[in-house]
Amino acid sequence: INLKFDGKNIRGFVDRDKLEKIVTNLLSNAFKFTPEGGKIEVNISEGEVVQESKIQNPKSKKIYITVINTGPGIPADQLNKIFDRFHQANNHYHKDGEGTGIGLALTKDLVEICHGEISVSSIPDKTTTFRVILPIARESFKEDEIIEEVETTGRRPETEQSEDFISENSASGLPSPVSDIRSAVSGFRSPLLLLVEDNPDVANYICSFMDHKYRFMTAKNGKEGLKKTIEEYPDLIISDVMMPEMDGFQLCKKIKSDERISHIPVILLTAKADLESKIEGLEFGADDYITKPFEAEELRVRSKNLIEQRKKLHEKFSRMLDVKPGELTANSVDKQFLERLLNVFETHVGQSDFSIADFAKEVGMSRSNLHRKLIALTNQPAHEFLRSLRLKRAAQLLQQDAGTISEIAYAVGFSNPSYFSKMFRLQYGHTPREFVNLNNQPLNYRD
Repeated sequence: INLKFDGKNIRGFVDRDKLEKIVTNLLSNAFKFTPEGGKIEVNISEGEVVQESKIQNPKSKKIYITVINTGPGIPADQLNKIFDRFHQANNHYHKDGEGTGIGLALTKDLVEICHGEISVSSIPDKTTTFRVILPIARESFKEDEIIEEVETTGRRPETEQSEDFISENSASGLPSPVSDIRSAVSGFRSPLLLLVEDNPDVANYICSFMDHKYRFMTAKNGKEGLKKTIEEYPDLIISDVMMPEMDGFQLCKKIKSDERISHIPVILLTAKADLESKIEGLEFGADDYITKPFEAEELRVRSKNLIEQRKKLHEKFSRMLDVKPGELTANSVDKQFLERLLNVFETHVGQSDFSIADFAKEVGMSRSNLHRKLIALTNQPAHEFLRSLRLKRAAQLLQQDAGTISEIAYAVGFSNPSYFSKMFRLQYGHTPREFVNLNNQPLNYRD
């Protein structure tokens, strides 16, 4: 690779994060389609367009980035499609069976967000040239796109430009888009998304437009995806269908039949748009099915809706006096799991010494798996879930006037009536006595 840099430093306003992704994607594409022994050339320069009046316009200050690689080139009839999502040029632009994927579509989106332009030209069997022009003058951006001071640590907001230097070192050591996005969205309570996709361009593209509040992990195929699902318990899985070792259909089937992870929603992505393929995906237990090419907004909204549905089920559980598995999940495996939990609870409800270890053993799970499963289904760890069930049963008995408060406390497994009253008030916002005096009026639940 040969780097030609016009000038030691270029000073201007750039979005460093997006600039890194643009250069990384163009270089990645060049490496992908340059044959062994071929050459890649990167030119970076600054320029100003002089108007007819010979007066320089400050808005015209721009940087020019050109990436040229030798190789088979792109046929003329493919040039106007090269930036289309999921477009793959015909076979003589493939290297080892690879297609152009989606990296160039993402690059074009990033360039346009930065108010720039990107173009491509090619000489078959000789060279392919990608040219990016980005404005770097302050006047080229709106006020809300500008950061007044250069930040030397931390990350800049995704949509803001800051004055920065573009030096010869800028073209090397760039982080990959996926790792860059991962660091941006990390957070302790943020939903964790598992992206199972063997095409890195598609994986980068999906990561680029998803909600910045999500955390991401990736897997190259269904086998790896299943392993990570069991280990990490993601909040949502987005999986391609056509993959080596284990395809998306088989991955979905194994997830939905494994009681430990059957609750995790799965979105399948596939180029098969026919009804039969869609029905097949849904029969394997997929929660949603999206055909390629898809719109970014559609996948973003459907992912958000599945995560929100889980939150609503958590809220519904907290408000139900009578736990009904069918109202908490439509998944048959999860329904059977909850029914087994309730049966175990009914058998031991009056035993104050019935521990979480006993609960897990009776259910047929390890303590850690029971804990993680209950958090996923009810947003409560195992000990809180068991206590919540005891208090729900106590509320039912109080409504039925089935005994004194102390008698009911003992009947649902509390050995200390005072502690029972404290926990009851914490869950329902009323003491047991106040609850009785409400005469079955709607309860004032606390969040």
